[in-house]
Parts: sequence; C-alpha cells; structure tokens
Amino acid sequence: MATSLSRVKKEQLRKRRNNLLRRHNEFWLLYAIKSWLIMEMPDGQIFTYHSHPDRAPPSRAKIEQQSKPSGRKTPCDYDGVGQKPQPIEQKTSTAEPLIRQDSIWDRLAWYIKQNDTYCATRNKSGQRIVHAILQAATEVQAEGVALRLQWVPGHCNNPGNDVADRLAKNAACPGKTHSFRPLLSRENARLRVNILSQWEQEWRSSSKGSHLRNIDSTLPATYTRTLYGNLPRNRAYLLAQLRTGHNWLSTYAKKFGFRDDDHCACGAQETVTHVLVDCPLLRDIRMELRREVGDAFRSVSSLLGGSAEGKKGKPDTVSRAKTVNAVLDFAEASHRFWSRALRGQPNNGNGS
Repeated sequence: MATSLSRVKKEQLRKRRNNLLRRHNEFWLLYAIKSWLIMEMPDGQIFTYHSHPDRAPPSRAKIEQQSKPSGRKTPCDYDGVGQKPQPIEQKTSTAEPLIRQDSIWDRLAWYIKQNDTYCATRNKSGQRIVHAILQAATEVQAEGVALRLQWVPGHCNNPGNDVADRLAKNAACPGKTHSFRPLLSRENARLRVNILSQWEQEWRSSSKGSHLRNIDSTLPATYTRTLYGNLPRNRAYLLAQLRTGHNWLSTYAKKFGFRDDDHCACGAQETVTHVLVDCPLLRDIRMELRREVGDAFRSVSSLLGGSAEGKKGKPDTVSRAKTVNAVLDFAEASHRFWSRALRGQPNNGNGS
C-alpha cells in the first residue's frame, strides 16, 4: 500500500513539473540525478546545481544515460537552494543563449522553492501562507513581470527591509482579519504554556509536597531525573528521603505514631535541616561535607539539588551531582537515615 501511494505521489509530482515547464518554456529539461539537479537548455547548455559547490558534478555521459524517463527521478531528489548552477559542458554554438544565467538562477531558485514547499514541507504549519505567496508569484510572472524571491536577514539597517518588517508586524496585530488559518505551531505553543501554567498553579497550591517545594520550588524537570537516574538504587532512595521529608527521622516517625517525641539525640527537633546543618553531634563529619560542597552549604536547597531555574534554565548538572553525592555520603555516615535497598544495587528506573 505504501509503495502504491509513493508511485501515485511521484506521478503527481511529475505532472506538476511538466505543467511548470510548459508555463516556463525556457527550460528544455529539468530533472535530478541523486542529489544533483540537472537543467538542459534548448541551445544545448547543461547547468548543474548542488547545495555543496565543492561536489564534483556528474559527467555528460552520466547525464545523457540517466536523463531518459524512468519514473524514479522526482523534483524531491535535490538538497535545496545554495550556490548558482554552474555550466559543466557546452556545445559549440554561435547563437545567443535564450536567457541569461542570472535569469536561469532566478527561475531555478523559484522552481526549487516551489517544489520544496510541496515535497518536503507540505505538512508543516504555515505552508498555506507559503503556497499563497508562491501562487501570487506565479500569477505575476505569467503577466511578464520579472520577480525574484530572496530571503533578506532582518535588522541590518536596510530601510526597505525595515519597512517590510513593520508592515508584517502591523498585519499580525490582534484584530486584523485574513484568510489564513491559525498556525498549528502557535496553537501548540499556546496550549503548552497553558498546561505548564495550570500545572504550576496546582503544584504550588497542593496540600501535599510542601517539604519538597521548600527544597526545590520549581516544577519537576529533566535535571531532577538526571540526579536520580545517575545514582544506585540505595542512594536514590536516600536522596528521595532527604528531598521529600519521608524518612526515618524522629519528626516523621512521631507523625505516624512510631515515636512519642520528635527529638534528636542532642535534644533539638530532628529534621532534615537539623541533621545536615545544625546537629552538634555530627560536627566532625560535617566539616568534611563543608569542604566538599563549598558555598552550596549556605542553602539546604542547593545541598539537595534544588534549582531556581526550572525546565527552561540550564543548571550546572555536574556541579549539582557532585554536591548531592557529598551530601549522600554525609547522610550515610550520620546513620540517621535507612534504606530498604541493598547497598550498590543498580537503579534500573528512569529516575522519575
């Protein structure tokens, strides 16, 4: 079935090409050999096009051998618009070329853009607008008006380009009407922003996860999975205890009736922050932790891999992982936390 559809599509492309060549009869033959686009002119000149100008063009014998209709060559078999086509061999002729090489290039670029829109990007968002522009260009050229479509970079102190940019922005202002459908890419972006906004609102207003939000105020993101995914299972389990507050400390044990009080051995309330930063009984091993983590010791959030940047930011994953591993070494040495997983057992999950 897929093969049949492919043949039908190729036949449609062949008809479109033939119709185009009939409307612009300066072209004698236009076809593709692998990634080369070959154009034969009525006076016998052969022009080749490739997006990489350093590639050696095919020989005339190769062109003549493969220029016979085979049903395998379609306008899709080229790489795109690049350098001007170069003549590789010319027959001796005293006649003037029917059109100049610059004009050939203009038409060739237009042809490539027309078919590239149809072949390669026909299903992408916004192509209706591109097709409308190309259709208008076709109608203008049919009236004998010379037209060249050329991409011009923006914001280059070009007065004409600045005017075009201003007009385009005015046309896109809210309230303007036009015949084009809304862009799918823009609609997807709007939905994505709405989903993230709703998720963030639910995340911040939830009665669950308050301890984790104090550690990491941003939405769960890829860097969080990286922190967990690179750890063996017993250490990933320990990190989850530290970040979520669901651990074996006295505060959590009292909440569920496993202990009568929430006191540390030093007499203070035993929390994650107390164990990591304040407990005097862990002063000796804490000095080693401070040497390893440096400035990150100033914030419990930094110690446990928290990010103030979230998904759109670019946290220093290497530095963050180094800090987290030092904290996990300290937590294991403190003997305040326990793991159900065997030491060194691999973490086969994705870290989520």
